[in-house]
Amino acid sequence: MIRARHLAIIVLSLLSAVTTAAAATDPGVEPSGHGVRIKVSGLVESDTDPGLGLTGDRESLYLDVKPWIRSGVAPHWTLYARGQLFASTSTTRLDSEEGNIVSDGFVGLRQFWVDYDGLTPYPGESLRIGRQRLRNRDGIFLDTDIEAAAWRFDTTLLRADLFAARRFAGWRTDSWHLEDEDRGRFNLYGNLGWQWQPGHWLAGFVMYQRDGERLAGSGQGIDAGGRRTRRDFLWYGLRAESADRGPAGPAAYWLTLMGLSGSREDLLVDNDMVLGSTRVDVDAWAVDLGASWQLPLALPLRVGAAWALASGGGEGGTSRLFTASGLGSNRSRFAGSRSRIYRFGDFLRPEFSNLRVATLFATVRPDERYEGVVLVEDVRLDDPDGPYGSDLLPGSVVPGNGDIGRELDICLTRYLDTLRWHGIQGRGYLRLRSSMLLAGAAYGEDEDSLFYRLTLDFFLDF
Repeated sequence: MIRARHLAIIVLSLLSAVTTAAAATDPGVEPSGHGVRIKVSGLVESDTDPGLGLTGDRESLYLDVKPWIRSGVAPHWTLYARGQLFASTSTTRLDSEEGNIVSDGFVGLRQFWVDYDGLTPYPGESLRIGRQRLRNRDGIFLDTDIEAAAWRFDTTLLRADLFAARRFAGWRTDSWHLEDEDRGRFNLYGNLGWQWQPGHWLAGFVMYQRDGERLAGSGQGIDAGGRRTRRDFLWYGLRAESADRGPAGPAAYWLTLMGLSGSREDLLVDNDMVLGSTRVDVDAWAVDLGASWQLPLALPLRVGAAWALASGGGEGGTSRLFTASGLGSNRSRFAGSRSRIYRFGDFLRPEFSNLRVATLFATVRPDERYEGVVLVEDVRLDDPDGPYGSDLLPGSVVPGNGDIGRELDICLTRYLDTLRWHGIQGRGYLRLRSSMLLAGAAYGEDEDSLFYRLTLDFFLDF
C-alpha cells in the first residue's frame, strides 16, 4: 500500500507537469518540449559482492526508461520533470549517477524543478528550485539528483554556482525512505571560475556539509544500516584547467588541489550495541592532476596520464583521512571523449578516500561517429592500514598491504546522431564497455584473481 501511494504521487506529479506544458502558449515563454530516453543493457559480470547477494558469475538484461517534459509556464519561468522506469531480469547494480543502487525494478522521480532566469539580463544566469541535477566538471564532488535551491551564472569569462541542498526522500518505489547516512545531511556549495585567457580557466570552490541528526547514545541498539558517523566538514579547493568542454588544441591539462577540515564523530559498537563514541578533528588533503596530447597522426589519437591522491592515516587525535562529499559519481570527460568515463576505474569505482591512482589513457576518434577509449589504472591505498571503500567490491582488505590491483577499461562507442522514426528526430549510441581487474595483494587469497564486467548499452533519445 505504501509503495502504491508513492507511485501515485510520482504519476500525479508527472501528469501535472504534462498538463502545465500543454497550457503554456503565451508569447515570450520558452517553448515546451518532451521526450524519452531509453537504454537497453546487457551485463555479464564475475562474482563481486557476496554481501549484497550478488554471488557467482551472472548475466542481466535491463531496461531503463526516462521520460521528460519541459514547459515554459510564464516569461522567464520554466518547469521541468523527469521520471524513471527501471526493470531487470535479476537484481542488478545500476550504472547510474545515483550511486550504489542495487535493484530489480522500480518507478521513480529523477528531477522536478522550476527555474527563473529573470534576475539579471545575462542569458547564462538562473535560479532553480526543486529536485535537480547538480554536477561539477570532474564529478568528484557533484554529480547527482538532489533537492536543492541553486543559483547559476555562466558567461564567457565568468562562471559561478551557489546552492543549498538536502535529501528528503529516495523518490523510488523500491526505496522511498532515505538511508540513515543521508537523513538530515545539509550541503552548502559555492564556486567561482574565471577564463583568464581563451581556453584556460582558474576556479575555486568551498563546500560545507553537516549532519543534523545525532548519533545513538551509549547503551542503545543499532541495526546494520544505522548511522555510525556524524560529519561536520568543510572542503575548499583550487582548479586550473584548459578547455571548456573537452580538450582544446594539441595539449590539455587539469590540476585540482583540495583541502578538508572539520570534525567527525564515530560510534563504538559491539554486537549491535552502542558503547560510546569518539570525536576526531580532520585535517586532510587531496590532489587530482593530468595532461593529454593530440598526436600528429592521420588517425586522431589523444594520449595522456593522470594521478590522484586522497590522503589517509593520521595521529595524535587528528585524522588525515580525506573523504569526498558522497554526492559525486567520479565520472567525467577527462580522457577527451564524448562519453563520461569513471575517473578511478569502471570496475572498482572506489571512494575517493585513502587512495592513490595512477592512470594512462588513450582516446581515438576517427570521426564523429566512432570513439574508442582505453585506460589502465594502478590503484593503491595511501595508508595500508586505513579504510577502503568500493561500490563494486567489498571494502575488507588485508591490513598492512595497500596494493588494490591493476584495472584495464575499454570503451567503444558508435554514435547515432541523426535518427528519424515516423517524423520524430532523435539520437543515440551503441556502446561496449569492458572492465577487468587483476586483484592485488590487499585482497589476500584473491591476489592475482581476474574480475571482469562486460556491458553492452543501446541508448535512444527522442
